Amino acid sequence: MKKTVTALIVFLTVVLLVQAVGFAWMSDNGLSSPIDVTSNVHKAYFESGNGSKETPYVIATPLQLY
Repeated sequence: MKKTVTALIVFLTVVLLVQAVGFAWMSDNGLSSPIDVTSNVHKAYFESGNGSKETPYVIATPLQLY
């Protein structure tokens, strides 16, 4: 029982840490809330383009590829 509780605490700690890092990464890119993520995807992630067949997204930096 003690091992199960310890494993659960470790798991929850890792999940919360991953979420915190993700939020911090998004905040560094000017995205401070989930609403901004959907409205500013193009500005934050791609050099140019709108995702259509005629003007696909242009990836110019490693961060944009990530």
